[in-house]
Amino acid sequence: MSWEQFKNCADCRKLFMKTYYDICPACIKVEEDNYAKIREFLRSLGRKSTVDEIVENTGVAKKYVVRMMDSGRLLSDFAIEYSCAMCGTLISAGRLCSKCTGQVNEQVRKMEEESAAGPRGPQVHVKTAVK
Repeated sequence: MSWEQFKNCADCRKLFMKTYYDICPACIKVEEDNYAKIREFLRSLGRKSTVDEIVENTGVAKKYVVRMMDSGRLLSDFAIEYSCAMCGTLISAGRLCSKCTGQVNEQVRKMEEESAAGPRGPQVHVKTAVK
C-alpha cells in the first residue's frame, strides 16, 4: 500500500483512504446527519429561511450549511436566503445581489475599455512591484 492512496480529511484532518469525497467516512456521516436536520427543519417551516435561522434552529455549524449550499444540495430543494458577498442584502441565488452584480459588471466593462485604449504611462510588472 502506498501513501498516494491516502489523504487528510478536510474537516477533521485525520488520515483516510482516498475516495471521491474530500472528507473521511466519519465526517461524511456527520454531514449526512446535519443534512437530515436541516431538511427536516426546512420542511416543517414551509417558507424561506436564512442561513442564520437554520444554524440557530438546528444547531448545525454555519460551515456545513454553506458547504451544502455551495454544492447545490440545499438550494435545489429549498428556498434559502443568505447574504450577498459584497453588501449583505439577502439573496437566494448566486454570490451577489443584482445591484452588486451590476456594479461588478460595470467595473469590468470600464477595465476592458481602458485596456483596449492602450497603455498610459510606464508599465509596471507585478512580479517586480511585489517583493
